[in-house]
Amino acid sequence: MIKLTIDNRPVEVAEGTTILKAARQAGIHIPTLCYFELAGMNFENKPGGCRVCVVEVAKDFNGRPRRNLAPACATECVEGMEVLIVLSFLLSLSSFFYYSEVVLSIPVNGNGMGWLSA
Repeated sequence: MIKLTIDNRPVEVAEGTTILKAARQAGIHIPTLCYFELAGMNFENKPGGCRVCVVEVAKDFNGRPRRNLAPACATECVEGMEVLIVLSFLLSLSSFFYYSEVVLSIPVNGNGMGWLSA
């Protein structure tokens, strides 16, 4: 069993567990977009590409903070890891609103095709 902390809450999980699953076991919500699990079919999609589930790893396996944000769906827990979610959630939320604003600000011409015209 691996012991770690997620938002200052002690969590104990089996080896090979991702940060996302550890947080869910502890009742901590981490937003996701591209991750999904089909339990009945024993299938798990965790590409880590959308970066909505990124978390801050304040203490990694070497005892130092990780330099970049880690995708919770694809990063495995290690002994003594310290994970912070609040900051990463705010960053994900701000990038969501940024991209939403970019998409909503695209001008649409008369044929409804955005920048394209016939």
